[in-house]
Amino acid sequence: QQQQQQQQQQSAPGCEAVCSLKGRSVTCRSRMEYSVKHQYKGQPFACAKAHTLLLQQCPVCDGCSMGMLKCLKPKTDTEQAISMATACQSLCKYGGRPASCAARVRYAANKVISSVRHACESAYATVVEHCNVCSACSLEATGCKEQRIAEEAATAAAFEASAVGPKQE
Repeated sequence: QQQQQQQQQQSAPGCEAVCSLKGRSVTCRSRMEYSVKHQYKGQPFACAKAHTLLLQQCPVCDGCSMGMLKCLKPKTDTEQAISMATACQSLCKYGGRPASCAARVRYAANKVISSVRHACESAYATVVEHCNVCSACSLEATGCKEQRIAEEAATAAAFEASAVGPKQE
């Protein structure tokens, strides 16, 4: 019965998932709160640092976003911007390859979804759907720019048209 209860806890979603590390099994939420209060106590961006560490140490916690945790919000605009930048550098594994959240969004917008009208928004939604840790990173903070994508797509289309040229008879 105890083993069955452990299996249910390990498959629990989000911040209630159980992470086993160094012989201790606790929820992702508890591990994060401990890191904020002890390991990063009094440090700027303690929540972002603790969240990044949590995801590095406990992949099972990838469904636990910073938004789901009751962490203190950064007090100044500068702290908030740095906290967001930290979140955008969080690693997201997809297709067996790790990349930062910001890089995933920009790649998806440029290479995968470039023909869609709002490529950045679509790419962001797709990345967040596949990698919940990226929800702490805002679309704006990813550096994805709709205009640049449209210009690159137009340039590529023009190049392809000129490279093929008119049909020879």
